[in-house]
Amino acid sequence: MKFPLIAAVFVLGCVLVPTQAEALDFAKNIGGQNDLMLPYDVEVDSQGRIIVTNVMGVNSDMGVSIFDPSGNLLETFGSFGTAPGEFKSPTGVAIDSKDRIIVADKQMNSIRIHDKSGEHIKTFGGIGSEDGQLRSPFGVATDSQDRIIVADTNNNRVQIFDSEGNFVQKLVDVGSDENYMNYVADVATDSQDRIWVVDAQNNRLVIYDKEGKFVKTVGRQGGGDGEFYFPQGIGVDKDDRVLVSDQLNYRVQILDSEGNFIETFGYQGNDDGRFMVITGITSDLAGNILVADQSNNKLSQWGSASAQIDPPSQQIEAGPEDTEVKKIPDWINNTMQWYLDGVISEDEMISAIQFLVKEGIIILD
Repeated sequence: MKFPLIAAVFVLGCVLVPTQAEALDFAKNIGGQNDLMLPYDVEVDSQGRIIVTNVMGVNSDMGVSIFDPSGNLLETFGSFGTAPGEFKSPTGVAIDSKDRIIVADKQMNSIRIHDKSGEHIKTFGGIGSEDGQLRSPFGVATDSQDRIIVADTNNNRVQIFDSEGNFVQKLVDVGSDENYMNYVADVATDSQDRIWVVDAQNNRLVIYDKEGKFVKTVGRQGGGDGEFYFPQGIGVDKDDRVLVSDQLNYRVQILDSEGNFIETFGYQGNDDGRFMVITGITSDLAGNILVADQSNNKLSQWGSASAQIDPPSQQIEAGPEDTEVKKIPDWINNTMQWYLDGVISEDEMISAIQFLVKEGIIILD
């Protein structure tokens, strides 16, 4: 194994205590086995209600779950089927200025509009590659004009519709020196009506202005700050901070309005505050961040996205002997990685870490 992101010399007699400045804190989980069934996306309406799509919920008349601002289940709607008000596989969800609930159904290749009570209003789309047609749309968003922006995933493009579902334009250009988008997973809009697109297979975000003109790309493949590994969901908070579900890095990244890295949180796992398969993301009226985790079958709520965020710091405490520390490991960012190269096994790696912790050579705080 190789550890490319850890540079450390563990020296007997020296205790390493990583510390981190105050950042976003895990608050609570919303929903569970009885309230959510493979939650995919989440949005918040003007009343603060939390609207969640459930990919598997259609089998129990809960394609969409609606919670109050405190996370208590209010109602569900949407059983399995093709009739108005039914879904086959609800994925993305968006809310417009009238609190209409707009749902992308990837298996039906369509967008379904409901009133705030869940009553079906209309459906548009249909399978195909022509203007206004869709192939497995995963994400949907609205802008200040109530235009409906759709992540037309398997057509590798974004389509814009008016508030009634009439085709307006499509977005495919990502700059003369860039590759085309590959697996458009989600979309979001900011206060300027710029369109932020999750270009998942290219591990980046693509930004368009409100006229649909290409602005720039953000990010690249990797595990560092501002890098992504198969990002899936995107949202923009009230302060125009961009929230990204960085799925295969098992974390959320927060960017400023120009795409510059601010902060990251989350680790892999099933416990509170950890992620497995994260998709949809948004912020509520209080500025808390809500993250849909399909594998853990829950929403996790985190502290205010507008809180002051400081970079991580590390502290060295003296051990029983005054021994010089050459380098300090970057445990606090959970950046430890290994690659199977035949040099050392995974079990040996784990045993080595357990020994160091047990003997007090390192302390993980």
